[in-house]
Amino acid sequence: MMLKEHTIYTRERSKRIYPLMETTGTYPTPKKIIILAQIDYPNLGSRGHRVLAIAKQFRHHNFDVEVVIPFPETPNPSYRTQPDTFFIDGIKFRILYKYYRSISKIFLPKLFLPLIGCHIKKFAQHGVNCFFMTNMIAPISLMVVRIGHKYNIPTVNEVMDDIFGIQDNANIGLKIWQPFRSFLTRRALLESDQLWLISTYLVNQIRSLCPRQTILKIPALCDEMILEEDTVSVAKEYGLEGSKAILYAGAFGAHQGIPLLINAFQKVHEKVPQARLLLAGKEESPGYIDTLSQGIEQGDIRKLGYVAKEKLQKLCQAVDVLVAPQLPGEFSEAGFSTKFVDYLITGTPVVASRLGEQSLVAEDQREAVFFQPGSVTDLAEKLLMVLENPSWGRLIGQNGRNMALQKFVPWAALSPGIEAIKELIERRNLEFAKSV
Repeated sequence: MMLKEHTIYTRERSKRIYPLMETTGTYPTPKKIIILAQIDYPNLGSRGHRVLAIAKQFRHHNFDVEVVIPFPETPNPSYRTQPDTFFIDGIKFRILYKYYRSISKIFLPKLFLPLIGCHIKKFAQHGVNCFFMTNMIAPISLMVVRIGHKYNIPTVNEVMDDIFGIQDNANIGLKIWQPFRSFLTRRALLESDQLWLISTYLVNQIRSLCPRQTILKIPALCDEMILEEDTVSVAKEYGLEGSKAILYAGAFGAHQGIPLLINAFQKVHEKVPQARLLLAGKEESPGYIDTLSQGIEQGDIRKLGYVAKEKLQKLCQAVDVLVAPQLPGEFSEAGFSTKFVDYLITGTPVVASRLGEQSLVAEDQREAVFFQPGSVTDLAEKLLMVLENPSWGRLIGQNGRNMALQKFVPWAALSPGIEAIKELIERRNLEFAKSV
């Protein structure tokens, strides 16, 4: 049944994307778009997968698309051995500079700005129809906007986090740099032609600042995933037979709510002895989880380490409940957790903090189960509700999946934004033709 549903989505999508091909058998002339993204490679994180999904949708809409990475997002010595150009799912990625150090977010934009500017000018001179930036470092973002306008190329800026500055308390250099970054980011937004924002919070923040820009809310994205028919083998691989499994996938840190989750799990385990907590991801430091879970029997909390995305999707379908325990904070309000929609699409019930955009898009106890952010007791109660009422939990999981299929798969979520970019390009060309 799920395969048939998937086929229908794909067929309908192709009719919307290629109307000219449906009637004439030919594609319209492709437009060239450069996506500038500050991401890691070649193993893409959640932000990198979003960039890839956006690039693939541009290609489906008959854009000639290329992703340009000025320099990597996080330090990794192995970047030096990576090729300058590589392909993922047929999308071309180009790396400009591989050098990176932790302090680079302060110094690199200044040191490399003239060199990156030369690359951007070359792109502009060779027939680009649009520059699209996602969370680009502020000085580079502003430079791209100004070069784009010099060559009559419209610019689109996607902002996924709080533009007014979330300071890193551990780094005095970033604290000093933060006011300048915020100023440059605001200038880049003011001069961009179109803005893509990921949450209602950001839309409300920026609307008064940028009254003339076209502002679109583009949500978090998830894969258009077909459900596995056999989850028994996955459960067997992880030793889940006869247990009630709770899974968390992501970073292991205080802000992500890991201490909160472990304390809540202890309460759950007292009432449901067969409960098991699986943690997929990387620890902040060795022994971090062991220290937090003292007093809980070994084996009841299992650290799985990094789990590849394809395998993680299967594991998500094999467990009883997925949990997103993030704590309150500016990132939680400004962003929109990719983890939340990745959970929803699996059809497994999700228990999540009632925070930010996720609490606005899903109906509590119908499409997801929300708990009071930061409350150990409420989190434990909501986990128990799902574990002790499995048929109710399955219904919530199915409702959440249906909602994700309608709103968060890339072709549905991105189509309005891509159509708006097409209109922007046409309008810009018309205005330029009139001026000449």
